[in-house]
Amino acid sequence: MVTKKLDIFIPIRKPILHFEEKWFPYFNLSINELLEFINNTSFPDEFYPINQIRAQVYDEYDSDKRLADNWRKNELTFKFNLFCFLHLEIPYSITPEYAQQIRKWNPDHKFTKKDIHELMLHGLSAQIEKLIRDFFIAQSIAKPGSIFATGPALIFDKDTLVLTTAKLWNGLHEAKEHIAKIGWPIFGDLNLSDVWNWMQKSFPNETVSTRITRAIAAYSYLFVESSVSSDTSLIWAVMGVEALYTTGNTGLLNQIKDKSALILGEPKKYKNKLSAMYAFRSKLIHGSADLPRQHYQPEIDNKFDREYGESSDLATAILVCTFQYLVKNNIHEFEFNYTLK
Repeated sequence: MVTKKLDIFIPIRKPILHFEEKWFPYFNLSINELLEFINNTSFPDEFYPINQIRAQVYDEYDSDKRLADNWRKNELTFKFNLFCFLHLEIPYSITPEYAQQIRKWNPDHKFTKKDIHELMLHGLSAQIEKLIRDFFIAQSIAKPGSIFATGPALIFDKDTLVLTTAKLWNGLHEAKEHIAKIGWPIFGDLNLSDVWNWMQKSFPNETVSTRITRAIAAYSYLFVESSVSSDTSLIWAVMGVEALYTTGNTGLLNQIKDKSALILGEPKKYKNKLSAMYAFRSKLIHGSADLPRQHYQPEIDNKFDREYGESSDLATAILVCTFQYLVKNNIHEFEFNYTLK
């Protein structure tokens, strides 16, 4: 049995430009924590166990032909070196047990060694893509806005590109800056391992359905790159907030106001922001918002984009800060009970 390895490259934006430094104050700390976490954690899976991952920051992409051939960078990126890669090395081997399972799955087909190898790469790559997204979901809850993944991950088997994942994206650094001006809710900093363990216990598999699993599932859709005109972040963020805080189909805004105040505290300023967020989402869903056309040229101060961004930032902040509360208090089931006094 021969052990081989996959190389995975994930582009990470570095805060080099002067106006970006406030977005990533904990960049180096967060990168080091992520590396330590990945290097010291095993990730069991029923069919594709990943028991060992070697992670490092990779800056030698100019001399790496694999990346030069498969990664497009503009001249500005070349000149100012605006990103690095998170490089993961994942060993794998095709065991006799795995080959036997494949043949039992379809006994009428004569699988060659090449067939089994390709099936292993396909299944393992899909598992790795999920794992990468889970890494960044957990990291964004632990230290919001500190790491900014900027594109698809590339998965190689030697020099062969096996998979280009969907683009990674999360604008939490911008949300954090906006929410700091409002003063509510308050982001915290958590240990990445604590968040990971909480996620594994709260969301052990895809068949479990609770308020928390539905909220995490909604949050996962925020990790997709999109243009302003096709952005769905507000929809997913509010869906996650509603999953946590609401019951039934009526009085949803009041439920969110009352219950979130118990968990996150009462906002001291801008108390109408939550109502404005919900009103904008309702106009958007029910067709009364003045939408820009697809592929429009955005203005410097576009009212729709501004309202959308502010609403999305607030909903995302409520969602993430609630996750942080649940992690800190080791809560895996989240329900509210009313008492009469």
